[in-house]
Amino acid sequence: MKENQIIVIDDSHDIGRLLLHCLQDREDSNILYFQDPASALDFLTFNKFKGNKWLIVDVMMPKMNGLEFIVRSKEIDPNYKVCILTGNRDEKTIEDAFSLGICEYIFKDKTKDEIIWKINSLIDNEVKQTPEFIELYEVSEVINSYKVKNRIGKKLILETLEELPIHSLVNIPGPKGQGHLYRVEKCDLLDRGALITCRGIKNAS
Repeated sequence: MKENQIIVIDDSHDIGRLLLHCLQDREDSNILYFQDPASALDFLTFNKFKGNKWLIVDVMMPKMNGLEFIVRSKEIDPNYKVCILTGNRDEKTIEDAFSLGICEYIFKDKTKDEIIWKINSLIDNEVKQTPEFIELYEVSEVINSYKVKNRIGKKLILETLEELPIHSLVNIPGPKGQGHLYRVEKCDLLDRGALITCRGIKNAS
């Protein structure tokens, strides 16, 4: 029996075919693709799969947007783990998505290899085992090393190897792999790197 079921929901047939092709090498997973969110919901209603269930969801779809789909899918079964794959960089949309408990928000303008690596890492639990992982939504970069210097309430002080833009959003995975969203308030340059002060704005868990 397969350990994972990965269901892709995207109105772009090209994206759907790409993910099906790139993820089919996972011998531990069943891969399914739906172009129509309503058809996907019909499938979820009668889905009897007992393993780990993943949804890879686009945001901007004509008949039902991705956030509405996530809400309705969790009404059917709250155990679905969700990763968003989209070109939508709207800050409010990102905050709303994490408030729904998604595990990751991936931009489509990343390379194919980056997208597949992130999806595989989520499914294989590599992200939650790798604390040195920050997604910068506004500049679309990955910072590979940081140290938490202090926590004061919702405020977090990080020492990083690179400067982060003021007002940018960062997603720091928590112990269960789901993201904690922070906004950068201050960036002080050090001899090697920077001291970043940020404040939590959403707890996605």
